[in-house]
Amino acid sequence: MIILGIDPGIHGAIGVLGDPRGAVVVDMPGNPHDIIGELRWWAGAEPILNTFAVIEKQNARPGQGVSSTFQTGYGYGGLIYALAALSIPYEEVTPASWKQRMGLTKASKEETPAQSKARSRAMARQLWPAVEFKRVKDHGAAEALLIAEDYRRRRTQA
Repeated sequence: MIILGIDPGIHGAIGVLGDPRGAVVVDMPGNPHDIIGELRWWAGAEPILNTFAVIEKQNARPGQGVSSTFQTGYGYGGLIYALAALSIPYEEVTPASWKQRMGLTKASKEETPAQSKARSRAMARQLWPAVEFKRVKDHGAAEALLIAEDYRRRRTQA
């Protein structure tokens, strides 16, 4: 089974587990056609039988501007509709839920978002040493794979 972990943020990515080549990460494509093409590629001919996607649920955040909130919702909605159009079953997970299960809750109240993202990259490097997470913006790639890994672990425990 192919598991797609999707971090829909501006520096988001699609993480793929279950591919014979190992863990694979693709930066979030910049337009709807490329997103659909990427999802179609990983889902194959019979997506409902061999593919499952887990997408990080998006919400407006305190202090987030109107334009930024609109962009977040637009991108998130587009991903949901792309999954539905391609018949790829999916579930939404909140950042707090998957991070808690993966042991990535805030280390302290003083932890900055940058420190949290660095911890995600560090865990992903440990789990998938063959995948490079060199760039600061690779936290989206790391988190996409971690979202997929969270689902894989829950699925194998059931």
